[in-house]
Amino acid sequence: MNRFGWLAAVAIVIAFGAVGCSKKVDTLRQDQMDVTGVQKDSGMMTEDLEEETMAPEMAEAPEMAPAPSMPAMSDSASLAAALAARLGDVHFDFDKSVIRDVDKPILLENADLLKESPDLRVTVEGHCDERGTTAYNLALGERRANATRRYLIALGVSPAQVGTVSYGEERPVCTMADESCWGRNRRAHLTVSR
Repeated sequence: MNRFGWLAAVAIVIAFGAVGCSKKVDTLRQDQMDVTGVQKDSGMMTEDLEEETMAPEMAEAPEMAPAPSMPAMSDSASLAAALAARLGDVHFDFDKSVIRDVDKPILLENADLLKESPDLRVTVEGHCDERGTTAYNLALGERRANATRRYLIALGVSPAQVGTVSYGEERPVCTMADESCWGRNRRAHLTVSR
């Protein structure tokens, strides 16, 4: 499984893990909460509520402290997390802002994901390696982000869905001073901004 596949799988497991297993219990508990999340006094004990929804053999189990509940992720938040895990980075040659042929399939997949979710917004981050001045690298990072944005729009992504920002050399993914590391830092990275 590639890097994006396992990240998507982890995001899905987290999203589904945050949702309760028993709709009846969740519905009853939700009815007992006021808008601040504090439990209302409904006259029904938590133990009574749990015994109603448990299988008969489970009702006899010894009492345990209730597990802290996690707020359920909204559909858009879980979709955004899954989408973010699947968006791929593209890389650039030294001192260039031209989309390489090897990176075009990555952008095609990114565009397909964005077109399937037109309500989500992304920011294309332009990054550079450490060589060059700060001002030059900020400008180069901006050219890389803009080139990536234009390519996504040419593939059918709405211009309103894609913003850009340049970080120049300020956010490296690798800090060693060699070509393999510099090549990893010369990138456009997409983040979900909603």
